[in-house]
Amino acid sequence: MRLEIVRSEFEKYYNDISLFCLTAIEEMKSASYRDVEQTIKNMDYDTWVTNNHCLLYRIYVKRDFSWGNGMLCLLYDNDQIVSVSGASKYNDDIAMLARRQYTLNAYKGKGIYHKYSMDVQIEWSKEANCKACVILINEYNKVLYNMLRRIPQGKATYFGGPAYDKYKSFIDLGGPYKINGADQYVMLKKLNPSFDERDIKWKS
Repeated sequence: MRLEIVRSEFEKYYNDISLFCLTAIEEMKSASYRDVEQTIKNMDYDTWVTNNHCLLYRIYVKRDFSWGNGMLCLLYDNDQIVSVSGASKYNDDIAMLARRQYTLNAYKGKGIYHKYSMDVQIEWSKEANCKACVILINEYNKVLYNMLRRIPQGKATYFGGPAYDKYKSFIDLGGPYKINGADQYVMLKKLNPSFDERDIKWKS
């Protein structure tokens, strides 16, 4: 596995990311779980220039992960991207982790995100002088939230292997909150001990 951390020159990765999106869409067409429709929107290739939900739009139009605002993690197996995850600022105090996170089916269940990308994104959050970082989980993916929230409580015994311990320092803020137009649950990690999560004002 090879992790590429991208903050600029995204055009060099366009073909690889496009192929990743097309592969994800093909996987979804034969899937049966509940987040299929939303995942297809997130990986949209045909209309990405105007689809503000999708990965390609967030990278190449919105520039969410460009230098100064965010970073993108591309995990390769040989010459193919098998997992993508971004981090970017929500505001000056809060960074968002695991944005547009998706892993190809053959690599799911192996703790790909928290083994390869999570620490890198937390370190970037610190470098960006953020006081906290959050993982926002959409309503359609509540099963994941229910797993994550149990880890700090000491109730989850397995989540992709021992690396799940990294979630023990997160605080469950509950939800759903209306954030950026979507109902989302929030797991928060303090980077500055003085940060008070009660002061957060989410943008609806």
